[in-house]
Amino acid sequence: MQNLNPLQKLDLVLNFYREKEDVVYSSMMIYTELTNSGKMPKADEILMIVRRLEKDGYLDFIKIYEEKFYRITFDGFLFHGYTKQAQINITNEQLKLDVISTNKRNEQSLRYATWLAGFGSTGLLIWEILRRIFHWA
Repeated sequence: MQNLNPLQKLDLVLNFYREKEDVVYSSMMIYTELTNSGKMPKADEILMIVRRLEKDGYLDFIKIYEEKFYRITFDGFLFHGYTKQAQINITNEQLKLDVISTNKRNEQSLRYATWLAGFGSTGLLIWEILRRIFHWA
């Protein structure tokens, strides 16, 4: 697979199974199909990718004469892809950092407001005490 990162390779094989939803393929058959379509994967990569998709629950297999034939699962249909999931994870992480930053800023503002309210009420208390002692109007 030329210039594809691992997530794109996973997506390529997963999308291949989505397109061929009613058919089961062995890893060698997938290799042949993708090679014929011009994707040119390495055979050992296909096996690793298929095993990962199976481990993640997006592919299921049937054993026929000691060979595994894979088909897509319902979760595989629903999954939006590894690349998209990585983007979602990055966005979620950025949102978490933004929330943490906003919370720290709000805590600081609340701390200042609390001190200001404390000084104001202390000043008002002192004023009332002095007003009653010296009978100010």
